[in-house]
Amino acid sequence: MNLLDQIASVISARETDEASTRKLTDMPEFTRPYLDDLCDNIDAAVFTGDAFMEAANRTSLEWYMARWKRGLENAAETELESGED
Repeated sequence: MNLLDQIASVISARETDEASTRKLTDMPEFTRPYLDDLCDNIDAAVFTGDAFMEAANRTSLEWYMARWKRGLENAAETELESGED
């Protein structure tokens, strides 16, 4: 299952889950407020629809998402190895 299929699966599951009615204010907060603005801009750009309409754009989006996921996993692993919480 590719990353886009995984995202669609999660979205579909959340639509049938009561948790999907949560407000965006229930999202965890960044420790640095400017990150929230940056992520909001990325989120808005992705969900304009242009990222989903053409296969080439979806491929590029999947590449970025995989890159970000690897970065998050590497950071978590480094944090575990250093004993930080």
